[in-house]
Amino acid sequence: MARKKTSTVKEEDHGSKIIYLKRNGNPTRLDEEMYDGAVTKIGSRFEGRSPMSAFSIEERDKEKYYLALKQGMDVEARDFNRIRNEFWNDFTISVPGGEGLKLEIGLDEDGEPLNIDDYVTWKYAVKCREVAEDKADADDRSNVLFYINDPGYENRIKHSKMVTKMKINGYLMELFSNKAESKNKLNQVLRVMGEKPESFKLEEDKHLKLNELIFEKNKASLFMSAYEDDNIELRALIHDLHDKNVIAKSKNTYHEGDEELGTVDDLIAMLKSPTESDRLMRYKSLVKV
Repeated sequence: MARKKTSTVKEEDHGSKIIYLKRNGNPTRLDEEMYDGAVTKIGSRFEGRSPMSAFSIEERDKEKYYLALKQGMDVEARDFNRIRNEFWNDFTISVPGGEGLKLEIGLDEDGEPLNIDDYVTWKYAVKCREVAEDKADADDRSNVLFYINDPGYENRIKHSKMVTKMKINGYLMELFSNKAESKNKLNQVLRVMGEKPESFKLEEDKHLKLNELIFEKNKASLFMSAYEDDNIELRALIHDLHDKNVIAKSKNTYHEGDEELGTVDDLIAMLKSPTESDRLMRYKSLVKV
């Protein structure tokens, strides 16, 4: 059975791009050496009553061009559908052990495959249910026999995580300094992340809690969003107002008494307006009580 899914490889990228179609472990009783020396095949399958093609319905012109190259046929031939079905019915992919099947799936500057056979093999493989889009996907699913290994993509992910971690550490160094503005912002960040800064006896306790939220409770994205928010002070103020029952919240809308204040973004825009400066001062005085 075929299934639609999105590969980690972006087709719009130009230039050489090497990936590997790899086997996911050893599901047989063969020892590893014998299994690595064997070849495993991905066979044809059907979509409805027709053999599955590597191409979508919208790519029919590309499919005709490819089959013309492979079969030496007239793409407008009356028996095109018969030839097409016979081709895909016999289509198989042989996957060796070890590093797997190396495929060049890059595109030239005109968007055409650098190696059309490898490109079509990749397009076919990623439509197959037993082929995972990467190793992590393979580990999360059952009955997965193969997966796509894109070394370039994996390296980009590792680099992105490294850059994010460095950025987080830089933000923490700033928040953990003894500057008054840093301590204020630390309180605001904690407030937006669902904590109550006033409940901590020591500054060090706040540091430990924030570190726990980021690295142990996987709230790094929330932390980054809070720290980089230009409206963090007002967002924290709204949390304080809600906690002190100055304003109420119904679903995504805030109210003060019978007055509707709108969503959090509406309320932030209101509090930034010069015409609402008295309201802002009143709110700030109420949360200090």
